[in-house]
Amino acid sequence: MRPPTRNRPKPMLPAATRPILEHVFDQLIDAGIAEIVVVGYRRDRVQSHFGPTYRNVQFTYVTQEHQFGTGDALLTVESAVDGTYLAINGDQIVGSRLIRETIDGHEHDAAATLALLQRTDIGEYGSVTVDDGEIMSIVENPSDWRDYYINAGVYVLEPTAFDAVRAAESRNGEHLLVDGLSELVDSGRRV
Repeated sequence: MRPPTRNRPKPMLPAATRPILEHVFDQLIDAGIAEIVVVGYRRDRVQSHFGPTYRNVQFTYVTQEHQFGTGDALLTVESAVDGTYLAINGDQIVGSRLIRETIDGHEHDAAATLALLQRTDIGEYGSVTVDDGEIMSIVENPSDWRDYYINAGVYVLEPTAFDAVRAAESRNGEHLLVDGLSELVDSGRRV
């Protein structure tokens, strides 16, 4: 994504003349989200564009000092959220319907709920295997021919997800959210 991301975060790259993140915020708001915590590396670029509110929704900005992965970004917001929360990637656009269905599908005895897409070509996407609505495994870049679903990057998480991300082994100095989710699955938590 270089050189465009040299001076701005990837979510601030234009998509149809507006930053990708603006499209993401529109879908969140259309899905009924009323509070948004924005976390990211170089968040000053985001904050200078959007300010304290967007479409009458208040933002809380949290700074991720270094890019140590999606799990690190999640841990950065821990003090800003209370109870069950929605996490979504800021650099990919998903529809408000998928967001709403993920929220509505979350059961409170589950540690996490993921939005999944069924595709015949999974390519290099993060993928999961499912049995009776529960995630059995999370596989990065699978190379076998099992039936996989693609992780859509929309998550409803319980506070226990923070502990799972902390407990997951880092990869090359990065903490990844999917590793925390795998930790939940491997420990027998319902996902």
